[in-house]
Amino acid sequence: VEKGKFISPWKFIMIDESHDISPDRLALVEALFNQSKAQHQASIFAVGDDWQSIYRFSGGKLELTTRFGEMVGAYTETKLQKTFRYNNSIANTAGQFIMENSEQFKKHIETHSRVNQPQVFLLDDKVGNQGGVYERVLEVVQKIRENDSSGSISIIARYNYLLQEAKQTISSARLSKGINFWSFHRSKGLEADYCILIGFFQGKSGFPNENRNEAIIEALLPSLDSYPHSEERRLLYVGITRARHKSYIIADPTAPSDFITELLAPKYEINIVSKTFQ
Repeated sequence: VEKGKFISPWKFIMIDESHDISPDRLALVEALFNQSKAQHQASIFAVGDDWQSIYRFSGGKLELTTRFGEMVGAYTETKLQKTFRYNNSIANTAGQFIMENSEQFKKHIETHSRVNQPQVFLLDDKVGNQGGVYERVLEVVQKIRENDSSGSISIIARYNYLLQEAKQTISSARLSKGINFWSFHRSKGLEADYCILIGFFQGKSGFPNENRNEAIIEALLPSLDSYPHSEERRLLYVGITRARHKSYIIADPTAPSDFITELLAPKYEINIVSKTFQ
């Protein structure tokens, strides 16, 4: 494009899911835009959600959204701040959690569905009981089915091995109908009536992941904003907001992850079900 070997025929360039864009892809867009601008009036229209920027491993860089003006110049911003998926309880909890990072845009989400009680629930993983987390998942599924025999349910985890174990437990109880098993990354763009989030414990395979990338791998990835566990926070935001009605978080109360410790603060609208967290 820059050498003139390709001449852009486009006056309007539209970018969907722009929060996943990489520096190289943005450079291509800018090259096409600048070429078109030299010939006639041209414009870029980008749609994205910085709260869901979770693809750093494939080149995604948060600041390409939150600092859009610094990258492409003067622009007009419009915020879409109403959702028809989840209720105000889920919106308030997830929104407050993600906006702790000052790099994220400040948004105040209005919801079509409104409730009077917290719909994000925190339960323990039956600590000390081998396979306790999966037994707890089964209990939650059974409780949901008592009140809603056909509602969709999704079990979401950071790692596939947790999903495989949960799937075996659910299958053994013959309750697999209407149940999905998603990683946090895979859940993006999807939704279910009820979501059960698991894997909240400390360590390299916990959530947030405390494992640090090797220096060579880190050098190949885009720079990360400085807020602790910033992309992992966005993963949790994505997971919580997949639920239309209720979101259940199952965690280890004896070695809770940093996210659980934070969510236990009074400022969050969490329904603490298990006394081990109270």
